[in-house]
Amino acid sequence: MTNEVSDSFRDIASSDVFISDAKALALIPSAQFSLAVKALDAKPPEHESLVGCIEESIIERVGIQAVINFLVNFTRMKEGFKLTEVEALDIFSPIVAEVLEEGVIPNRDIFIDRLPALLADYELVRREIKLADLAKENSASLKKFRIICDLRPLFSEEADAIEDIAPSTKLHIRFDSAGVSHAFDINLTESQVDDMLEKLRRAKKKLSLLDSLLPKLTSSLQAN
Repeated sequence: MTNEVSDSFRDIASSDVFISDAKALALIPSAQFSLAVKALDAKPPEHESLVGCIEESIIERVGIQAVINFLVNFTRMKEGFKLTEVEALDIFSPIVAEVLEEGVIPNRDIFIDRLPALLADYELVRREIKLADLAKENSASLKKFRIICDLRPLFSEEADAIEDIAPSTKLHIRFDSAGVSHAFDINLTESQVDDMLEKLRRAKKKLSLLDSLLPKLTSSLQAN
């Protein structure tokens, strides 16, 4: 098992994405990183989401995403291979030191020093993964959508002349459901485009309102 984990992690640690995230994480100021770890350690969690927790402590967007990527991916690997924090650290540390040789990333030693904090168990991270997996299992996932506007020629009966030109609007949607990709093209009228725009504006307002209520609802649930 140990060899399997080591080989799997060595492949991951050698990837461009891992090295790029390691560079970003090593550049996060120590004070900001310490605040993020302190917030993650809070029991019960003081934040309703992992993103909200990290955003409150770390300024640079690339650093925020790097921390989230490591926390989520390391937790998934520990759970997948049934590793404790100590076991994961014993396996991952020498591989990281090997892959990230001097000069590969600036401040390499800072990243290595922060590895224990990234491999720790956090309730907020486990909850984020559980919510993501639940959403993936129970609903279709939108992958892409476009609204295509063009002009359509209207040909004569003999197809030898263009009698008129009409505007055309089409909604293209691609989504995944139960691991299968689906795509649909739907014709829209101008009034339907206006209606969609208004409903999207309303949805954005509703989401903002729900976001503002989450801290109060979380506190109420914890109190009960």
